Amino acid sequence: MSGGAGIFIGTYDTAAISAALPRLAALWHLSSEAVAALGSAPLLGMIAGSLLAGLYADRWGRRTLLLADFIAFGLAAFASGLASNYDWFLVRFC
Repeated sequence: MSGGAGIFIGTYDTAAISAALPRLAALWHLSSEAVAALGSAPLLGMIAGSLLAGLYADRWGRRTLLLADFIAFGLAAFASGLASNYDWFLVRFC
């Protein structure tokens, strides 16, 4: 169950940014480099997270780690929804 939920949240994140990219590019007049950075950010985050997830899951348990992941994802999604420009949107990833 928890492995499937982790895959779901990663897939949802990738799909959400992919659907939003054309609108954001037009609205914020983004360069192709900025669009590429925004499109790559979820994948880079998943790579970094997967490198640490095993260590944290062994220490605190998979369910606790997955719950923390869902909470962090929700907060990041809320914060990115409040972004008014590209620079503020990048703060979500820092």
